[in-house]
Amino acid sequence: ARARRGLDRQHLLRSLPTSSSLSPADVVAGVGVVDVAALAPEPPVRAAPLRRQPAPPPRHVLFVALESIAARHVDATTMPRLLELGTDHAVWFDDHVAEAPVSIKALFSLLCGLPPLPSRELESAVLPRLDCRSLPEQLAGRGFDAGFFHGGYFAFTDKLALLTERGFSALVDGENLPTRDARVWKNGWGADARVVVEESLRWLDGRLAAGQPSLNVVVPLIPPPESFQ
Repeated sequence: ARARRGLDRQHLLRSLPTSSSLSPADVVAGVGVVDVAALAPEPPVRAAPLRRQPAPPPRHVLFVALESIAARHVDATTMPRLLELGTDHAVWFDDHVAEAPVSIKALFSLLCGLPPLPSRELESAVLPRLDCRSLPEQLAGRGFDAGFFHGGYFAFTDKLALLTERGFSALVDGENLPTRDARVWKNGWGADARVVVEESLRWLDGRLAAGQPSLNVVVPLIPPPESFQ
C-alpha cells in the first residue's frame, strides 16, 4: 500500500511500523506519535569503494594565478605561450571566481583550499600559521621542490607571514629578484612580469637539470612597459 501511494520514497513515512494505525494524513499533519523503540533500523547503504586508475604522477606543476585578469582576456594575442602550454598539459580554471577582491585573501584560498575570513581581517595577520595542509606543503612532502615568484612586493599585506614555512624553498618578489638589471621596470606596486617569469623559468631549469619534481607558483602583477603603448 505504501509503494502504491509512493510513500516508500518518504523517509519519515518509511520509518513507521507496518502495524501502525496512523494514516499518512495524520503523520503529515503532525498529529501522530511514533514509538521509536518499535522501529527496526534500516541497514546502512554503503557506496561502492572508489577505484583509482594508476597514473604516473606529474613531474613539474606550473601554477599561474593572474592578478586582476578575467579569463576572457586570456587569448592567443595576450598570452599565446600560456595557451600553447595549456592545450594538452594543463587544467584550466576559467570559471574560477576570486573568493575576495584582496590578493592575500585570494592567495590564501588558492593555496589552502579554504574560504578566506568573511571580514576585513587579513589571513596573513590573523592566522598566518594555520595548519591548512597547503598545496606546496603537500607536494613538498612528496619530494617536490616548490618556488613562489611574485611580481608584487611581499611586504604589502605581509605575505611572507603566510608563505613562510609552507614548503617553498624559493620565495621571490619584485624587491629581491636575483636577475634585476637595467631591463627591470617597476613602480610602487612591483616589477614587470617579464622578468618575474624569466626568473621562475631559470629556477625551473635548475629543477629540470637535477631531475627534481617541482611546483612553480607564478603570480605576475605589472605588465612590461611596452604593453601600455
